[in-house]
Amino acid sequence: DGYKNKLFEIQKDLERESKKNQSLLLTDAYWSSYLNATMPTISGDQFDRLLENSKKYLTLKNYEDISYSWALQNNADEKSHKLYIQVRDKQLWMRLSDAMLFNNHTEIENLLDSNLHNLSKSDAVKAAKDDGQIALSQSLNFNLLNQNSLSENAYLEQIELSKLRGDEFNIQTSYYNRDPLLQEDVKINNKNYIANGYELSESLSYFNNSSLDTTTLNGLKTNTGEADVQLKKRFNKNSIALHVGYKDLIRDYSAYGITINTQPIANIEANFILEKNMDTTETTQMVVAAKKDMIAADITWTILNSTTLEFLYQKDYFSSQDNVMFGNGNYARIALNKQFRSTYPDIGATLFIDNGIYNETASTHGILDTVQNGNFRVLPENFYNIGGEFRYGMSENTNYASVWKPYFSISPYYSSISGGLNFEVSAGYGGKIFHQDNLTIGASYSKDTLNDSIFEVFLKYQLLYTHH
Repeated sequence: DGYKNKLFEIQKDLERESKKNQSLLLTDAYWSSYLNATMPTISGDQFDRLLENSKKYLTLKNYEDISYSWALQNNADEKSHKLYIQVRDKQLWMRLSDAMLFNNHTEIENLLDSNLHNLSKSDAVKAAKDDGQIALSQSLNFNLLNQNSLSENAYLEQIELSKLRGDEFNIQTSYYNRDPLLQEDVKINNKNYIANGYELSESLSYFNNSSLDTTTLNGLKTNTGEADVQLKKRFNKNSIALHVGYKDLIRDYSAYGITINTQPIANIEANFILEKNMDTTETTQMVVAAKKDMIAADITWTILNSTTLEFLYQKDYFSSQDNVMFGNGNYARIALNKQFRSTYPDIGATLFIDNGIYNETASTHGILDTVQNGNFRVLPENFYNIGGEFRYGMSENTNYASVWKPYFSISPYYSSISGGLNFEVSAGYGGKIFHQDNLTIGASYSKDTLNDSIFEVFLKYQLLYTHH
């Protein structure tokens, strides 16, 4: 916002100067400055008209530069590449932008090797990061922070780079009320970057379970726990993660899975997930006594830098923790996400529709039938939801912010199960305690697929550190 305010000031200054001296409107210098200042601040149609009307006053070089920048800003990949081909004198920043746009690894490496000190430092940081040269990107960004410790963009970039190649410790304790189930839990996770793109994560969870109404839910195991180890390998544009875990719940069993993250083309990111014996949260009984196998695909299309379209589909196979198969399900979600601000208070909104279709294949449900009194539905009904979400300051829930600030989100939606308007809300307060850490106090309220209420209060601490 500070950057855009500065551009508005430049725009107004230029307009005032042109009123005093109208001959400026006939010069390349005026229109080059004015177009560069207004490019991020006015509508696309307005800018297109300005560019076309000022073309006769611009030098060929400046017209090509501005046209190419405008195409890049609008993610018009093919148009920008066509303009790039037509430019006779290709500047260094153009060569780097085109190479990054089309994932030309060889050209990016050549430019970073031979022209590193001639490139814009922020461009070099992004190019190195996108090309998978995380160590180089961290070094360049660290130098940027040394030169300007108040640069919020460099600060946020350093956080993201640290998460990619840093060590991170998380601990969270929660009060989870899903009437009639009450859980108090502690979850610990530690992640270490090893070398050559490998990272190792270990997690432990402890649950204290009780029933608020033993006439509907009983036979719970009071103390339960889980342990998991994950090995992840990062490549230039892809990653693969394998994990194996042990669950000491109503029954003991192992769990394992694989996640593949890939960026097959520019602006498309995909996650493909295969899980065996994972936790399931569709209904209350299933939380304490069921498990599921899952195949899922989660694909995100970045339409603009601030706008994404996300498609999620998952196929689930449900069984009790004593291995009685009783059904399957299909779940799909489409969400359009818009980020209006990236710095605090970051503001975003989402429009979504989701749909669940479930098929019960057995009349008995193994150990699930022993934890409920009465004949309650185990699998959810078929459902759909249509709604939206508004987010304010949500980075405070995950980022290593230096100042304590609040965050919240609210999601109103129509539920086919309730036949009316439902809502979900979360809010909290987070900030730094010592250095490169974050403490968050938060709460959330939501509904499950049977329209039952879920209320959670949590305290979460995160720490970035370096192991030796």
